[in-house]
Amino acid sequence: MSSAFPRALAPKALGPIRFGYGHAPNVNVPATASNIFASLSVPEFNPDVYRPMASYETVLVEIESGKLRSKGQKTGDEDALEKGIALRRTQRASNVSDAARALARIVDTPSPLRSRLEWHFTNHFSLRQRNGRWDGAMLGFVDEAIRPHIMGYFSDMLRAVETHPAMLMYLDQHISIGPNSRDGKSRKKGLNENLAREMLELHTVGTGYTQTDVRQLAQLLTGQIINGAQRSDFKPNRAEPGVATVMGQSYGGETPPSFAAIEAVLYDLANHPLTARHVSLRLAQHFVADVPDPDLVDSMVDAWMASNGYLPRIYEAMLAHPASWRDFGAKVKTPLEFIASSFVAIGVTGDDVMQVKPNQYKKRVLSPLRFMGQMFLYPPSPEGWPEDAESWISPQLLSERVAWAMNAPYLDRMGGFRRPNMWAEKVLGEAARPELLTALTRASNTSEGAGLMLASPDFQRR
Repeated sequence: MSSAFPRALAPKALGPIRFGYGHAPNVNVPATASNIFASLSVPEFNPDVYRPMASYETVLVEIESGKLRSKGQKTGDEDALEKGIALRRTQRASNVSDAARALARIVDTPSPLRSRLEWHFTNHFSLRQRNGRWDGAMLGFVDEAIRPHIMGYFSDMLRAVETHPAMLMYLDQHISIGPNSRDGKSRKKGLNENLAREMLELHTVGTGYTQTDVRQLAQLLTGQIINGAQRSDFKPNRAEPGVATVMGQSYGGETPPSFAAIEAVLYDLANHPLTARHVSLRLAQHFVADVPDPDLVDSMVDAWMASNGYLPRIYEAMLAHPASWRDFGAKVKTPLEFIASSFVAIGVTGDDVMQVKPNQYKKRVLSPLRFMGQMFLYPPSPEGWPEDAESWISPQLLSERVAWAMNAPYLDRMGGFRRPNMWAEKVLGEAARPELLTALTRASNTSEGAGLMLASPDFQRR
């Protein structure tokens, strides 16, 4: 992309782009730090309108589908086989509808920053389905473990995430058994360290731990299971007995073992100084710069430690710091942010999104996201999607963005403006370089000009 980035930009122009999904063409709200922070407290839209299916409901449908298909294949019961296939087909369509609801929420949100935070933490606690029966359950995970805690304490979010059945399944915690527990001895099964390792390396402290800490935490986490209703539960007979020491603190030792020890270690990890720095750094990297100003991160860490990880205080510290308002273009929008911000700029509504048939939504949104390098809710690893700008601007990925931009849905609306250059001035403000505005006046038609604006570095960066 252009060497004109990063560059200085007035806060009123930068704010909605850096901390949201860009300027809506017909919205005039002063984008100051205080206003953006205040938007976090604006009541949300009616959750029943865009609420994805809860995880356990999705899972139970998948299980029933699988049972019917298996029965039909084994016994030759064609009726059961057909019912299973039809149920699976219906569920796939429901999964696409849930994905559409997620985008509808984004374009209709009264607080773009809150929406961005929701997706940032979804990536921070990255997971994807690894078993067919969990297909489509990830949006339920977001609704149940991430969204309710965006405006609360990190410790509450951490507890919800690390004990959610989707996370237990993804990192194999549901099959981890204490070797010296009653079930471990009788079944000759043992520990799985996946959840413990990712919890320390990615979700909390990030550094400063040892392999012994991982092993001790893995022992402490045993006992967590997924019950017949596909919800999380705790079974003392599977839990490793004795005291576990994690990051210098001792937990457990009760007879029988209890879930309280797991709650205690999650709380302490959430409030550890290394967690404050690791999570604050990742927030600053997501919103501000791949290598953020150290003083910005220090300010966020100070806010974390002073508030016991009360997340609104960390957001407020980030928004209040001068470094958060410098260097427009230091970041590149992820594919999801690009498509979402394009829809906001065009003036697409949540109703518009929900009116699209599932096969068309796959064609217009889900497939393009995959071609741009970001398959929806299917990150490459527990590390999540990359934050650095360079990961998103290879020639192939850029060409996919340009191709989508030139044929974007609803492009003829162009925010209600007749001329692409007038629309660009409204949507980008100072972010629109003079050479872009000149190029838009020379476009052969309005749709081409609108596509050129969406494909431009001015729009692609934040």
